[in-house]
Amino acid sequence: MLQAEAGKIIWLASYPKSGNTWLRIFLNNLMSKNEEPVYINMLTETGSISSSRHLFDELVGVDSSDMRAEEIDYYLPRVHELRSSQLDEIQFVKTHDALTKNQDGNWLIPLSATYKVIYLIRNPLDVCVSYAYHSGHDKFDITIQHMSSANLTLAKSKKKVNLQIHQYMGSWTDHVLSWTENMLDEKIHVVRYEDMKKDSVETFYKIVKFSGLDYTKEEVAEALDKSKIEKLQKQEDEYGFNEKTHRAKRFFRKGVVGSWRDDLSEDQAQRIIDQHRPLMEKYNYISPDGQLLV
Repeated sequence: MLQAEAGKIIWLASYPKSGNTWLRIFLNNLMSKNEEPVYINMLTETGSISSSRHLFDELVGVDSSDMRAEEIDYYLPRVHELRSSQLDEIQFVKTHDALTKNQDGNWLIPLSATYKVIYLIRNPLDVCVSYAYHSGHDKFDITIQHMSSANLTLAKSKKKVNLQIHQYMGSWTDHVLSWTENMLDEKIHVVRYEDMKKDSVETFYKIVKFSGLDYTKEEVAEALDKSKIEKLQKQEDEYGFNEKTHRAKRFFRKGVVGSWRDDLSEDQAQRIIDQHRPLMEKYNYISPDGQLLV
């Protein structure tokens, strides 16, 4: 377990396509003083992603594009500590990193920088479909393979300098376990995407209370209304969204629970279940006797 003094960052942690962006937009709408929904390309109430290359270079004082991955990993814990120490108040920061250690045995995301963690989890069957489309294709077999790979790393290309530094993901199961088994229980709040959709006000209100924010359920409901997918799609159609990959047709696609049934074959779905069954059972995506619950 991580051991250290608490920091000032609330990590919004998740495997990709699990509701992280929706949560960030909600938080911006909740904390915004404007009557109109926030502009999706200016989410100023939440900090940038943990893997920001610009922030890393600024805090380390070295161009990370000239560094090896192991060197970046060496500095990352201190980067997050510095980021936390320079904050005047608690800040939300998005991360897709699994919770892992560098070669020196130090956690890349240290508890010394951590106030709390909101960990979002989504049915891996739906993640597969959404992640594939986000990557600009419908080759679900490729995504199934990626989701089972212990070595999956984002932004690791050496052919060009990415705006983000590399992020160790591992498999979907690895990612979930890394956060839920290594973070102190009192520091982490695990939220199912399906509950965010089914019982939105209550689920988001619990997130708000866990984060230490002082808002009523009525204010939560109002922020959720501003964050409806139809409104996000409208903004994306009008202005684009800077977090959409250039290969994807759109970022805010459906956000529907159980949409995997329209895309995955029986064999593809079974492979995902076989690879991730223990956690799918634990989080009530499948019953012990094999019945799909979502």
